[in-house]
Amino acid sequence: MRWIFNHFVKTKKSQLEIARTLNKRGVLTDLGRPWTRESVHSLLTNENYIGNSVWNRGSTRLKSHRSHNPPEQWLRVENVLEPIVDCKLFRRAQTLLKIIHRHMSDQEMLDALKALLARRGALSSFIIDDAPDCPPAQRYWWRFGTLLKAYELIGYQAPKNYRYISVNRRLDTVKLQVIRDFLATVEKRGAVATYEVETGLVRINKEITVAIAIGRCRVSHFGYPRWFSKADRQPLPDIFVLIRMNPGDLSIRDYLIAPAREIAGKRDLHADDGARLDSYVFPTLMPLVALAERAAIESAT
Repeated sequence: MRWIFNHFVKTKKSQLEIARTLNKRGVLTDLGRPWTRESVHSLLTNENYIGNSVWNRGSTRLKSHRSHNPPEQWLRVENVLEPIVDCKLFRRAQTLLKIIHRHMSDQEMLDALKALLARRGALSSFIIDDAPDCPPAQRYWWRFGTLLKAYELIGYQAPKNYRYISVNRRLDTVKLQVIRDFLATVEKRGAVATYEVETGLVRINKEITVAIAIGRCRVSHFGYPRWFSKADRQPLPDIFVLIRMNPGDLSIRDYLIAPAREIAGKRDLHADDGARLDSYVFPTLMPLVALAERAAIESAT
């Protein structure tokens, strides 16, 4: 992480160039994935590395895309984590990022997308993120609601299966961010939680295994939301967590946190599955965090 900050500030190379350098060296992210322009940008703007914890940087309303909140609405708690990066270096990186990511008008963003289409003959999030002269795909999501809307505005018709693939990629990003936030919260509470890339499981205090999945929301003919998820993976983990999305799949509704044996084999989960399963639904992952906490044992006198 220090190398990324130093390299970005000293060489002024783009985030895409840094991602390519890391991938050529075989360096993976903390979740065992190749680096992208967005993952480098996320690291460079993360105040956790200077010891701060920040919330409410963005918000999402039902059936609307995620929007950035102004800095005065952010909730920041300083010096609550062990700093990894020097504050002066972090501030220099933020100054460079502001220069690089100057505010572009809607038309400028669409012109850049149209020029990229003319060069490549097709568009996708991968093609967009690989073009240094074009804003990242995520910014088109934020500005226009979806990439499909941006495509429509420049007269490009995406393949029929694009919508399904695009939503799945976005949900995968949401799930990984939930896992990152959970690991950081557990660490702040003095416990240990790790994400095993090979198995896709979170292991708490080297004792409890947790499978975390994300469920797209589907509305039944009667107007009730339902989620589909395969909860019978083998070997069976101790706990199964389903991140249940709101209709439209743009924001998280709640979390189903249950012993894996209780819902093994279930694929169709409704909003009201009866008292037994409903008792496992929570607004946050704090019950899982509480499970990870260690209680201090006072010495006998």
